[in-house]
Amino acid sequence: MMLAEPMSSTALPDTQAASAELAKANAAHEAGRLDEAQAAYLAALQANPYSPEAEHGLAWLAVQRGDWRSALPRFKRAITLRPWEPEFWISQIEALFQLGQDEAVHRMLHRAGQSGDVGIQTDAQHRTGVTPPAVQFPEETHSSIVMAAVGHSSEASRALASRSPVGSSTRM
Repeated sequence: MMLAEPMSSTALPDTQAASAELAKANAAHEAGRLDEAQAAYLAALQANPYSPEAEHGLAWLAVQRGDWRSALPRFKRAITLRPWEPEFWISQIEALFQLGQDEAVHRMLHRAGQSGDVGIQTDAQHRTGVTPPAVQFPEETHSSIVMAAVGHSSEASRALASRSPVGSSTRM
């Protein structure tokens, strides 16, 4: 598996070039031109090694080629770069499931449940059939879910973010 080379400490990511390459990659990927998509995702990572979308795209290319094992580190990297993105968590959970790593699946589902993001648990259960472990939610999380249900999503988001294990600027 080829990972992007780290940038020098003086270079800044070229987010504009990375965005252009991501657009090419996504179009090629959707059209089934996997080699072209891979080249564009790698070019996006060359321009910006901190692109979770490029890592996620490369992971799904590996999956489409039947290689769940090499997809897993890229799914993990996408989560590292953007831990609040539910789709990245769900993808990693699905990869772990496909690789038979049931304990890791349950740990990730448990972490998602502790953060109060039941959407990750629900989507992952739908894709894998694995029932999430029982999680005791703190009272603040129950309140957040109720606030979201009755239309107070900004208050719910702030309350859930304050419970986040990685800080208040993220959901996960």
